[in-house]
Parts: sequence; structure tokens; C-alpha cells
Amino acid sequence: VAPQSESVNLFSLGGTMASFRSTGHRLQVELVAPPVRREVGDDPINPFAGGEAIVLTRVNRVEATPVLVEDIYLHPGLFAPMLTMDLEGRSLSRIVEERFHLTLSEGEQRFRIAYPDARLAHLLSLGRKTPILAVNRFLHFPDAPSAIYAELFCRTDRFVFTQTIKGA
Repeated sequence: VAPQSESVNLFSLGGTMASFRSTGHRLQVELVAPPVRREVGDDPINPFAGGEAIVLTRVNRVEATPVLVEDIYLHPGLFAPMLTMDLEGRSLSRIVEERFHLTLSEGEQRFRIAYPDARLAHLLSLGRKTPILAVNRFLHFPDAPSAIYAELFCRTDRFVFTQTIKGA
């Protein structure tokens, strides 16, 4: 019998780091690719497709084990100062709130099962035939819908990623 995995609320207004902190685990966030402004190719899901975005990649580790990869796309007009900021180990949700004075008004997540390509298999220390949870996350701010879009790739052998839904 396998031990039960711990739960992490994947959609927390406090951000991914706060979600892991609530489990009692310290999350180490490694910036794999620094923020760059680039063209976004044809992707029917990505709100920046056909235009530009500021893009960065992070690996989230718990006790040296990679558990989550985030490919993050930021609105290039709103978040241009992030191109020169030190983002290593910092909470993006806190930066967005404190530096840019933006408060999340709404978010949407789409979940599916995927298999890692070579890049994700390497970053997550997994085989290419190991299923992972893939999440498309859209974050909306007043007057800035989908200002942040992220593709999250989660190992599910260590944690169960949850989302809390509350009634009105």
C-alpha cells in the first residue's frame, strides 16, 4: 500500500509558494530561464499567441525534489520592469501586488493529463512515459484580463494538487 500523498491547493490567491508553505514544506523556486520579451507562436490557448509576452520558467522543488515547472507569460506593457528585476526565489504574486499594485480579480484553470517532453522530463526528473498534471492558468486583474498566463506541469507522485471551490 502506497502512502497517501499530501494535498497542495494549486489555486491559492497567495500564490504557489504560500500554498506549499501551508503544508509545512519549504518550497525552493529556481529561475530556469530569466524573463525575456519574445514572440509567442500559434497556441490557441495562450492569450498572447501571435503577439509578444515576457516569458520566464521556474522549477519548484520540495526537499530537492522537483515537483512543479511553471512557464509564465506576462503582459509586456504592464510588466516590462520585470525584465530587469531579480526574481530568483521571489513570489510573483507578491511582486505583482506590491510593485505593480494589481490585485487579482478572477482566475481560471484548465486541467489535463500530459506526458513530459524532453525538457519537462529533465526539469521534473521523470521518465517521458510518466503522466503529469498539466494546468493552463489565466489570471485576470481589473482592466487587465489574462495579464498573466501560466502553464504548470506537476508531478503527482508526491503531492495531490487541489483546488478549493466556495459557494457564493
